[in-house]
Amino acid sequence: MNKSTLRFITFLLFIGTSLSSFGQQFVSLEKELFQKEEQLKVLLIKFEEDSAYLQTMIDRLDRQKIRLIHERDSISQLKDDLMPHTKAFGIVKKDISITSKTNQKDYYFNKGEKLALIDHSRHTYSFITENNVKLTINKKFIKPADGRRDTMYAIAFYHNRVEDYDNFVATLPTESWYAFDLERKEKERSELQNEYTDLVNEISMLKFEIKQLKKKIVQKNNGKKVEV
Repeated sequence: MNKSTLRFITFLLFIGTSLSSFGQQFVSLEKELFQKEEQLKVLLIKFEEDSAYLQTMIDRLDRQKIRLIHERDSISQLKDDLMPHTKAFGIVKKDISITSKTNQKDYYFNKGEKLALIDHSRHTYSFITENNVKLTINKKFIKPADGRRDTMYAIAFYHNRVEDYDNFVATLPTESWYAFDLERKEKERSELQNEYTDLVNEISMLKFEIKQLKKKIVQKNNGKKVEV
């Protein structure tokens, strides 16, 4: 076999191998494209079924959250409106300072200042400051605004109202209950939203991959080198 014949045979083998490789790559791309398109069809059907359900559930949870917040705020307003206020008052007889046993702070009161009395003992009156701090003062520094007898009656009436109020409040859902339920619904909503977002992202990714595969096939048909 002369050199010319050998070179020709080698050339034919090279062409055959190249054509075979080209054909395999083309078939591989077509197969992958078919698989991706089938995946997309299935996913779109799933999305059509699931998205409506997911959106319905998300909307329902949003409505439930709004209702809970409105209910919580309404109850809070109701408690504020019904909170008892004492009608017993005492007048400070002279300038005085009182140290709180709770926070160890000193509170100063001027002669003639009116204090809202909420409790009493044999020698003391208790009252609440504007900052909602409970303090106790010796009776000798306080003059009952409506006289001793009517002041004692007003304090007793206030105690009865506070007891009724506390019993009523005990029947209502607490702030912590609303906080827990709102957090639970927000978590459930977040999970549904993530599931919906994952479906959308998966569909977008498949569409992108299909577009890229089609581009590779066109390039392959045009004889350009394509990374497979």
